Amino acid sequence: DGTNGTNGVTGPTGPAGADGADGTNGTNGVTGPTGPAGADGTNGTNGTNGVTGPTGPAGADGADGTNGTNGVTGPTGPAGADGTNGTNGVTGPTGPAGADGTNGVTGPTGPAGADGTNGTNGATGPTGPAGADGTNGTNGINGATGPTGPAGADGTNGTNGVTGPTGPAGADGTNGTNGINGATGPTGPAGADGTNGTNGVTGPTGPAGADGTNGINGATGPTGPAGADGDTFIKAFAKVNGTTGALITSQGVTSVVRNSTGNYTVTIPDRGNANYIVHVTAFSGTGLMVTGQVTAQTNTTFTVQLYGSNVFLYLVDRNWFFTVEDL
Repeated sequence: DGTNGTNGVTGPTGPAGADGADGTNGTNGVTGPTGPAGADGTNGTNGTNGVTGPTGPAGADGADGTNGTNGVTGPTGPAGADGTNGTNGVTGPTGPAGADGTNGVTGPTGPAGADGTNGTNGATGPTGPAGADGTNGTNGINGATGPTGPAGADGTNGTNGVTGPTGPAGADGTNGTNGINGATGPTGPAGADGTNGTNGVTGPTGPAGADGTNGINGATGPTGPAGADGDTFIKAFAKVNGTTGALITSQGVTSVVRNSTGNYTVTIPDRGNANYIVHVTAFSGTGLMVTGQVTAQTNTTFTVQLYGSNVFLYLVDRNWFFTVEDL
């Protein structure tokens, strides 16, 4: 074989060709330092497998490079020189299995690797069940019981020893029953008064006493100055329940009738003409403005209509007030 030329730019992956016969494997070179992972190219056409060469000595591992972001898989070009190994990325999904190539000739077996360090002993397993009891051996023959010996004679009593010192006094005995009380002696002279104790808590208030008789009325005081004249123009007023038409409070009003939603007829004493003034106000709701207007006014009646407005006008029931003024 001639010397390898400089690797060209990775070309697009061609269609997979039929597997050729395995070629002879070249001698493995020393492993170079791991370079950063390049973008995956598209797979090129598989070359013919060479004969497996002898395994060369393992080179020293290079420092792991940082993983770059995986780009879109580009077309596979011819294999470049091996870069240093980068950090392993996340394992991608397994692609479909390719067709098996022809097995190359098996190379010679490399030397055995050094023994690895022993692994940590595993946890002790649970104690196995107790084995079955063995069979009892046969009992030996009991020996004969020997005869009982005769009782020995009593010894003579020894002389009494010297009396020891007196022991500590024993605990007091229980008290005896009390004797009968004697006659009461004469009363002694009174002792000096003791100091006053602190005042006790104030007791509850007793019931109120009976009322005393009324005193004589005093003389009538002088008459105060006359008050200011009131508003003589108000002839009637009322607050009305908008749902029922009932009068909540009123003065100078004969009646109020709810004719329909938002429509009411008020009757008052005859004013002699229909030129009296009516003021109407109504409760408004949230987001709803309510106004009132007077229609069909006569000497004794007038009609009130309540309109709600949020976008459009329509008749509504609301509590409302009115005042009638006249000269």
